[in-house]
This record gives sequence, structure tokens and C-alpha cells, in this order.
Amino acid sequence: MVKPNAPKETRIPFDPKAIFHAFLEKVPAPPGRPDTPEVIESLKQKGVELRNRLYALEPLKGTPAWTTDQEARYYFMDFQRKWIFCRCLRINQLPTEIILQIFHLVSWSFTDMPSSSLSLLRLTWVCQKWRYAAIEDMTLWNIVWFKDPYPYERSFAFIERAGTAPLDIRINERNEVWYKEHMNDIDDSEEDDHPFKAEMMELIMNRLLHKIRTIRTLVIMVDTWKPALVVLNKLRACRGLPERMERFELHRTGRPWLWIGPVNQSQSRSKPISFCGLRRLPRLTYACFNGLHVRWSVPQMSKLYVLDLRRVPLDKCPSIYDFRDMLEGCPQLSKLALDAAGPRWIFENVVDTNLPPIDLPCLATLVIGDFTVLYAIYVLNTFTAKNLIDLTVLNMVGYDYGPLVEHITDRFPDVRVMTMYSFQLLDSIPNKRRMIKWLQSMPKIEILKIAQLKKSLLQHFLEDANVWAETTDLLSPKKPFVPLLPKLEILEYQSMSFDCVSHLVEGRKNIGAPLRRIYVILPWFAQMETAEKNSLARIAQLFQLNPGMPNPEELELRKIWTKTTGIALPYLY
Repeated sequence: MVKPNAPKETRIPFDPKAIFHAFLEKVPAPPGRPDTPEVIESLKQKGVELRNRLYALEPLKGTPAWTTDQEARYYFMDFQRKWIFCRCLRINQLPTEIILQIFHLVSWSFTDMPSSSLSLLRLTWVCQKWRYAAIEDMTLWNIVWFKDPYPYERSFAFIERAGTAPLDIRINERNEVWYKEHMNDIDDSEEDDHPFKAEMMELIMNRLLHKIRTIRTLVIMVDTWKPALVVLNKLRACRGLPERMERFELHRTGRPWLWIGPVNQSQSRSKPISFCGLRRLPRLTYACFNGLHVRWSVPQMSKLYVLDLRRVPLDKCPSIYDFRDMLEGCPQLSKLALDAAGPRWIFENVVDTNLPPIDLPCLATLVIGDFTVLYAIYVLNTFTAKNLIDLTVLNMVGYDYGPLVEHITDRFPDVRVMTMYSFQLLDSIPNKRRMIKWLQSMPKIEILKIAQLKKSLLQHFLEDANVWAETTDLLSPKKPFVPLLPKLEILEYQSMSFDCVSHLVEGRKNIGAPLRRIYVILPWFAQMETAEKNSLARIAQLFQLNPGMPNPEELELRKIWTKTTGIALPYLY
């Protein structure tokens, strides 16, 4: 019995993980063979005994009798009971093939690669049987994300364990702190300050070249020129052919787009490097070049499903003839992204603007961005895509894009998903008519994704489809009111003020075409006030969405497209 005037115990905090490690040091390692029935029965009895002792200690929690020693003893017995339960589990009696299927499900249950990689390592720490089984299965280790520190021992161990299995390699050495400090640099004189050096990329590429024939996916993201050039030079000079490569992405996210240093230093950067020595990759279906310029052959870029060109200086872009030949050589092209890149505009040859457009019947996703008005029209004249279902226009600022809106009206009648990021439109009567006519030409839109748009532009989504007579530019409201985009039910947004979003959401409700769901990208969802969330939730279901992830309705549209055409649609942006 504790005396009333007895001093209270000074509780010493302890670490349950340390107790768990102390317990593991005292128990023998699991045997490499199944336990006998007698051993299992003995362990079960011990487990029942520990459970009863734990139940007896439960009433002491929160009382003066619950001392630090009692708490440590409780956790120690709880760890022991869990260890006995795991040892008695009959998973090791399953065939090795079934156990490996469970291992695959464990690794796939995580949405981020670092957690998935850690789960694989933990599976090898359980017992000798699990370790041998996991290491022998090459397909458990063939997805490698270089997230471990230099010299990347864990990633290289994964590559070795993958054996001859197709390798999916992802290297992301972007440094957000460095990028923010140097995002406005006009040259790359400060690139040597970047923590990721060219020598580090050389180490990675030298190890990867030994597996070049088994690489299926190679995605690399860096900030600076030198590591990117190392990648291109190594691929150009390698003796083996990446015959299994299906997807290649190389992103150089830093500035400047074009090297403008001294001549003796810039020659290797201003002169395009040939991609894989201009050799044809028989299985390549996905190609992305971002922030750099390469020299490729048209046959090398044929049979693509995805062509993604970003931030390429106009004079380093493919010629209009090579660009057209690439499109003609990709009859199953399903995604085309042109962000500040596209066919070279040759002014001295007027015939270039009169070439017939290339028909792309399988094109489902189109991304255009960072174009002037005239260049955007020039690019869109090179192809037709009547079956397009996903249209993205981004970073169209600095000009009045009314003529572009008029040009793309009636070009993509089957669009279901429209994305508008930083789109500028002069507030005028002619542009209002153009915008309404454009939206009228896409009545099947179900999903709208927006960012950095003004309220005046959002107002067009609340207009009457019959506000103009066909033969006049004068306002001519009619009754009944017919809302634009009658099938629009899903809104996804980021980088938008609540006032603008609320104006759109409430406006759609007032015109009789309410939204059903609203997805807010996670950083902006976390910044919302409770009152703002409640205001939107009263009108539509409100959800948060991780950056870069498609919403469920968009995934369903992709499944329908894939089932109809037989062509998978990987997520692009």
C-alpha cells in the first residue's frame, strides 16, 4: 500500500525499441527447419501464460503502482508473446512459391519506393529460410530507386540480386534547396556547388552498363548539366545494346536551358550528343528528354507510345520534317507532350506551314505549354487527333491566347479531361465568345484540373451555352439557361485562392450543374482553413490528393481507354 505522503516516483522514460532489441539478444535465432509439434505446443502454452500475466498487469496502468519497472516488464513480456505468436504461425509450412507471392504483395503494398525497399530488406532479416527464398527470387529486387547515400551500396546490392530479371531503375538527385537558390541563374557557373557531382553519376553509370542488356526502364532526374552529359556519353559509348529498354527519361531541371559559357567549355553542350549512338532500340516505347538536346535518328524514335519533349531550345529541336517523320512512324502514339519544345520553325521555307497534318488516331493525351500564340498554332497544324480524351494547356502567359482558343475549337470533340495551368486570356467580348465556343465544342468533359487561373477566366465555365446567336458577336441571352460542360462533375485544383475556387464551385451549383467531387492537392489542402473545407464540403464531396497522382475517376477513364484500344496509358505529368 502506498502511503499518502510518500513522494511520487520520478518516472524515467525508456525506449520500447531498446527493450525489444534487448529481448531479441536473449532469444535464439529461429531454426532453418519447421518446429516439431511438441515444440509448437510448448510455445503455445508459454504464450497463454504470458497473456494471463499481461492481463493481470492491465489494471495497474495509470495507478501509482504502475512503476517504470512494471512498465518495462510489461513491454518485455508483450514482445516475448508476439515473438512466440510469430514463431507458431504456420507460414513456413506453406510452399516457397506461396511465401514469395506474399513477399511480392508486401513490397507492392507501399505507395512510395523507399518504404517498399525497406520492407524487402526487413523480410530478409526474419530468418534464414526467408532470406534464402527472397534473395533467390530475382523479381523481388528488379525495381531499384537510388535513394540511399553515396556510394549507393544498397541500390547496387538490389541490382546484383536482380540477376537477369528486367531492371527498372530510377535515379532522382534533384536538390530543392540548391534549385531554389539558383533557379534564376543565367549560366551554370555555380553548378560545381551542387552536392551531386558528375563523378557520382559516373559511378552509377559504370555499374549500370554491366547490366545494360537487362535494363527495361531508366528514369534519371538531375539539376545540372554535367551529370546529364555523363549519362548521354556513357549510353553513346557503351558496347552493349539496351535491347530490353522500353522506357527512357532524362530530366535536367536546372537553368539555363542552353549553355552560354565560353566557347571552349560549351562545345560539348551546344552540340547535341547522339542518343545511344543512334542505334535502334527494338522495344523502346516511351522517350522523354527534358532540359537538354540530343541527336537521334527518326527510326530510333519510331513505334513510340509516348513522346515527351520539354524545355529544348528552338534551334536544337528536330526539324519539321524529322518531327513529322517521327509522328508518322508512331501510329500507336497515345501521349504527346510538348512543353517549350516542338518542331523547329523554319522561316525561310513557306512550304513548311502548308504540309498536310499527320493523323494520330490513337493519341489520347496531349500536353502543350510555354508556347507563343503563333508557334502553338504552328505545332497544332502538324497533326490531327480526333480521339483525344485528355488535353493539357500550361504556362500560356505573356500573350493574349484568344486566337489559339479559336484555332483549337472543334479540334478535340471527345475530350473528357481538361487541365489548365497558368493560362492567360485577355478579358474582352471577342475572347469571351471564343472561350464559350471552345467549351461548347467539348461537351463530354467530366474532369477539370486547374491551377493559377484568374476568376475572370473561371467565369467562362458558368456562362450560358446559348448566350450568342450564331451569326453575331452581340450578347443575346436566351431561355432556358443551358450550362456549358453539362457532364462536368469532378474538379481538381492546386495553387488557387479559395475565393476563386468558391466562385467556381458555387457558380456551378447556381446554374444547375453542380460538381460531385472536389480534389485538392495535398499541400494546398493542408493550408485550407476549416471553414473553407466545410464551405466546399457542403456543395460537393471533398478529398485530398497526393501530388502527381491521378484521381480515381481519371484512372477509370484510362482503364476504359486501355480496354478499348489495347494501349496502356502511363501517367505523364
